[in-house]
Amino acid sequence: MSSGTIPFFTDKDSQEPNFRVPADNPFIHTSLGGSWSGDFNGTDISDQLDSVRTEIWALGLRTPFRFHIDTEDGTGETEAWIGDVGWEDYEEINLFKNGDNGGWSYYEGPIRTPTVTHASMPAGATPLTPALHSYETEGFYGNSVTGGIFYRGDTLPSLTNTYIFGDYGTGRIMTLTRGGDFNELSDLRLGGNDIVDFEIDAETGEIFILEHSGAGRVRRITEETNLPTDYPLTLSETGIFADFADLSPNPGIIPYTPNLTFWSDDADKSRWLGIPNLTDTMGYTEDGIWTFPEGMVWIKHFDFDVDQSNPGTDIQRLETRLLVRNEAGSYGVSYRWKEDGSDADLADNIGEDFEINYTDADGQPDSFTWRIPSRAECLTCHSAAAGHALSLNSRQFNLSNTINGQTGNLLTLLNDAGYLNGFDETPEDLPRHYRPDETEVNLETRVRSYLDVN
Repeated sequence: MSSGTIPFFTDKDSQEPNFRVPADNPFIHTSLGGSWSGDFNGTDISDQLDSVRTEIWALGLRTPFRFHIDTEDGTGETEAWIGDVGWEDYEEINLFKNGDNGGWSYYEGPIRTPTVTHASMPAGATPLTPALHSYETEGFYGNSVTGGIFYRGDTLPSLTNTYIFGDYGTGRIMTLTRGGDFNELSDLRLGGNDIVDFEIDAETGEIFILEHSGAGRVRRITEETNLPTDYPLTLSETGIFADFADLSPNPGIIPYTPNLTFWSDDADKSRWLGIPNLTDTMGYTEDGIWTFPEGMVWIKHFDFDVDQSNPGTDIQRLETRLLVRNEAGSYGVSYRWKEDGSDADLADNIGEDFEINYTDADGQPDSFTWRIPSRAECLTCHSAAAGHALSLNSRQFNLSNTINGQTGNLLTLLNDAGYLNGFDETPEDLPRHYRPDETEVNLETRVRSYLDVN
């Protein structure tokens, strides 16, 4: 099999017991039907055209990664839905029939391949079949498409009669219709769990997703009906902050700082938490995952110093994220700040990317792309297995903080204020995480802390 082609094999009606080329394969009879010229990139290849592999059913693909053979569209023709992994610029989904040509290596997605030096495809070549859908690999969207399945079941009616596929690198799950209508199922993003396959359970009609990394899980797609949809459109509507000038919170929202923060593209972060019901508490445990009551909210705000040659003189507000504990688990939403810092708008469900221009410590201009996560991306890290809130544990909260004018050990302050249930420890006897700059602590302990948090 040559690279970038799809062969069809069968073991029926053959002189050889395990191999047969179907009689309707496009190249079974002649040298490409006599339609190709013998010039390829300045080289005469006429003598090679009579030896085209007759197994080829379709061509012009780079690296097909899973294809779905479909014969149920009512036309009686066999179609192949193909996820074709791109080279540098585009990933694509192709819908091919017998003899179709995707254009590789002359084309990658909708663009001419920049590094191909030949001026044009061979005269008289098979007409190209454009990709049904393609997406750029630049930024955070994706980098390795995984072909999927065409779903005709009724177990998940919102997905009926759509092609469901994903991206191996980013965990995005997407749908296409035969007419090319595209949609990202943002609430299903798995977040880099290496999606390698989609299958349908023949008995239940459910859709399975196979992951390669981590635990190597098989996951099923189900419809969630109890997620909120009426999010406040601005951060001010949430009622979290009493004053946007200094982000001072309203009563009931308390600030906190963990021992060790994880790396976030050099952004500065501020944190708050709130429990709306005065009778609810967080369940403390020394080394395990804490429990949190329904309705609890965590707030994390991101600032970036855009003039690092004069630290602290020009701070840009980026986003504020909210994580809410609910009956089903938790959900997250993000708010992107306006340029004037007056308020923040609800970010798109699929996340947002924007450029940050800044001056580095040497006074040189630079920039990078900031990613506001999709609501599904939030749950990639803030999962039930991780305890929803990542920094709320005894090792992170065993330090000095100030809450409502009172300064002391954060665990003790929360317990005395009625936020903790089950805490009867002496903080000095408990383990904690250590920051890299705490040089009085041995290096191994600091490294272990950093690795655990990051």
